[in-house]
Amino acid sequence: MRASVMVTAACVALTACGVLSNSVTVKEAQPEARKLGITWQPRRAVNPARWPDACDLLGEKEIKAFLPQATNLRRTAEWVTVGEAGALGPDGAGRADSGKCTYEVKLPSPSGRPFGNDISIGIDAVGDPALVTRFFDGARKGASRSAVVEDLNAAGADACFGSRTAKNDVPAVTCRRGPLMFTIPSMSWYVNIDGVEREDTPRKNRVIEKQVIPAVIETVTAKV
Repeated sequence: MRASVMVTAACVALTACGVLSNSVTVKEAQPEARKLGITWQPRRAVNPARWPDACDLLGEKEIKAFLPQATNLRRTAEWVTVGEAGALGPDGAGRADSGKCTYEVKLPSPSGRPFGNDISIGIDAVGDPALVTRFFDGARKGASRSAVVEDLNAAGADACFGSRTAKNDVPAVTCRRGPLMFTIPSMSWYVNIDGVEREDTPRKNRVIEKQVIPAVIETVTAKV
């Protein structure tokens, strides 16, 4: 009896019988009341040189709203080049100096120490919403040739689809809202998630897919 009591106490104090106490809690998005200020003309694309800064799509307070344990935010911008063949429409070819951004934050991990994990957002197209809709439909069709594609409902977005090549992976998600189309690539995090056992990677990925990504989408689309 005494041994059983000791085991139970240790279980509660350390890992809640397989569920880690020092774990990530995912909460609701709380977008800031600010806009990207995208201006567009009918039947035309916005040149990539005038795209929004992808590193301005998520603010530090916004990330901490849905990931309260996130610390040490670091943003890394990447340039994106759009060729004539892949352009949304007239004036759509060019270079965006910050067309993609990786947001790295440290979160509780199985090692017991905070570990860096990434959220990346890449802008795909900016322009007349009618052109963006057509471009989005073409991207969805193209993705379906090499991946399993699923239409998604996400707060704030006009439309989204997820694409994955393996059943238990976190999907890459592409969304559009008015004149903006963007993609959140698949992600693999080294974290503990509240209520999920240490080795249950499929369930961990499900939380990222169903809670983290929707919070990112809602936060980004609120600025459009």
